[in-house]
Amino acid sequence: MTQKFVIKLAIACTTLTAASWLAVTPSQASFGNAPWCLVRTGDDVYWDCQFRTSQECLNAIASGLRGFCNVNPSAGPSSPPGPSGRPAATRKPN
Repeated sequence: MTQKFVIKLAIACTTLTAASWLAVTPSQASFGNAPWCLVRTGDDVYWDCQFRTSQECLNAIASGLRGFCNVNPSAGPSSPPGPSGRPAATRKPN
């Protein structure tokens, strides 16, 4: 084997290894950052995290989507919605 061939083979192996570590498999696919997710199951598991409330998620299931509702494990803490549906404002002490 020539030195050029060995170098090319090493680069190809390194590239394939890195690509396999960084690849997102369909079983890990998800989108959205809302507090509630519709978890769809079947051949793969898919997290559809676009629901602000558990009721919105349950309505999606009632409309015919298959799966179950679960709290988004990736969502950070959020303020509870105020009367207008927006996060409640915090007040500074006087």
